[in-house]
Amino acid sequence: MLIFIFLPCMLPAQKFEIAAGMGYGTCSMSDLKTLNADIMMRLPFESEVVDDFPAWFFYRLSFAAMIGKKISLGGLYTHSSSGSRVSSADYSGEYYFDTRLASNSVGLQFGVKAFQYGNFDVRLKVVAGTILTHAGFHENLEVHGSRLSDEYTMNSLSFYFDPEIGVHYRFGILGVAVFGGYRVDTKGHLNYNGQKTNLITDWSGFNAGAELVVMIPFVKEKHKD
Repeated sequence: MLIFIFLPCMLPAQKFEIAAGMGYGTCSMSDLKTLNADIMMRLPFESEVVDDFPAWFFYRLSFAAMIGKKISLGGLYTHSSSGSRVSSADYSGEYYFDTRLASNSVGLQFGVKAFQYGNFDVRLKVVAGTILTHAGFHENLEVHGSRLSDEYTMNSLSFYFDPEIGVHYRFGILGVAVFGGYRVDTKGHLNYNGQKTNLITDWSGFNAGAELVVMIPFVKEKHKD
C-alpha cells in the first residue's frame, strides 16, 4: 500500500485531484430480505414489508494523483445507508421490526483516461477496498397500551471491487463529473458481541452519481545550471 502513497512523489509532472460527490445506489441484501420474510411467516398476525433495502443516496470523497497524462492513483471514501421495516397495525396495537444499515468503505483507486476531446474526457476506474457495516435492529410490539421493545447492534467487515466509468468536464482548476458502476461485495457476516452470526450483509449493486472536482497542478521546477 505504501507504494501508492509514495509513487506520486517519485514521478514528475503531475497534478492532484480532489473530488466530493453524491449518488444513488442499489444493494442486494438478499440474506436480510430473507430474514424479513421469515419474521412475517412466524408472526401470529398479518404484516407487510414497508421498505426492503431500497436504493438510497451515498456520499463520497476521493483524491488522486495524475501520473503523466492518462494514469491516476489515489484513494476513495464512501458512506452508504439503507434499511427495511416489517410492520403491522390495527385498532389493538402496532408491531414493527426495523433494520438500519450504515456502511463506511475505504479503497484504493486506479484510473485511465480512455478518451479526450477538448475539455471532456472519459475515464475508466477500478476501486478495491474494505466495507465496515453497522447494523441496528429494533423490534417493537405495542398491544392495548402495553409495550415490549428490544434493540441490538451488529457489525460486519467485507471487501469490495468496483469497476466504474465516468465523463469529466473541466474549466480552469475546477471540473464536474458524472459516473456509474457496479459494486461487487464479498459479503460479510454480522458479528454480535464478538460472535459471528449467520446474517450476511451484501452491498453489491449498481451505482451512479455526480461530483465536483478540484485540480491542483503540481509540477516540479527545473533548475538551470
